[in-house]
Amino acid sequence: MKYDGLVSDLTAAAATLEDALGKDSPELIHILRPLAFSLIGQNDHLEAARVLKRLIALYRASGQADGELSMLALKAFANGGSGEEALALYRELAAANPGATATEGHELTMTGADCLIKTGNDDGAEVLLAAHRQGLMAEQAPWSLLYGVASKRLSLSRARDDRAASIACAREALSLLEQGIGTENPALLQDLDCLIALLRLEDEGHPDLAGLKSRRRDLKKRLDG
Repeated sequence: MKYDGLVSDLTAAAATLEDALGKDSPELIHILRPLAFSLIGQNDHLEAARVLKRLIALYRASGQADGELSMLALKAFANGGSGEEALALYRELAAANPGATATEGHELTMTGADCLIKTGNDDGAEVLLAAHRQGLMAEQAPWSLLYGVASKRLSLSRARDDRAASIACAREALSLLEQGIGTENPALLQDLDCLIALLRLEDEGHPDLAGLKSRRRDLKKRLDG
């Protein structure tokens, strides 16, 4: 792979620098940063996350802001399959910025929900997302943020085979998407199909099905030109 040689060279350079200056030397930042991104390029997300944690500690020790590295490390832990480490880092990041609004903390909260799901704590993820939804609504956040929450809650409820919750989330997601892109946009088809499928599972004779199917036909005609 194209990153193999670079990762080997940077790892060796980091080890040499550590031997010469110590593991806490801020000079390591110049080696560890490209190493972390090279590991991500190599799809070694777990090792990248651990390098990023070291990098963040060095930035903080030298009084520098770590920018987006904390979020990058969180996602790398989650993508690397280490849900527990991702969850621990999420909690650390959330505690470090308690005054953030729901809108400001949206990306962190959504990634935190993913971490909870990866550790098998679907109930915890649902509680986090439900509270986040309330916060976003109170702040009158953009529809796209609320749509992301509704979609993730829909995935959770479908995984639990909770039809009532799934239908409620599917309705909310469709309504939010309509707010954002309009009621005549063919891009609604996927969400519309999802709601129709859920309602059919619940009741083939559901009173909403006829209207939804009619809308679907109209949107499909628009899509087909």
